[in-house]
Amino acid sequence: QVVLPVFLSGAVQLPGGGCSMHLFEPRYRLLAQRALDGSGDFAMVWARGGSGFPVTVDPASLAGVSACVAHIERYRETHDGRWNLICKGLSVAKITECWVEDGTGELYMARLEVEPARKEEPEEEEDDDAEG
Repeated sequence: QVVLPVFLSGAVQLPGGGCSMHLFEPRYRLLAQRALDGSGDFAMVWARGGSGFPVTVDPASLAGVSACVAHIERYRETHDGRWNLICKGLSVAKITECWVEDGTGELYMARLEVEPARKEEPEEEEDDDAEG
């Protein structure tokens, strides 16, 4: 199991898919910094049932929910502390526990069981000479 910061999303992120993000909320500025101080990974979860701005959900409601572990491939911090990120989904994970960390401006953290990344199967070449 791993513990990662969580991005509450209005969309579903899938392994292998890319996304660009502009992070300006204090909790997500912290998410970027923590991810980059570590492996570059964070969890992205569809905040179904989330409300308000910034989006909030009951952390306990995320236990058992699937998330995507995303990796920051490229980044740039602006002069005022915002982040521009290029990310890629790595693998599916199941949230086993989720909480809001005190003193972080509502940064959600989660303990996750990460599924092994699926290897892409090589495409079979067609034989133009084959009869059939």
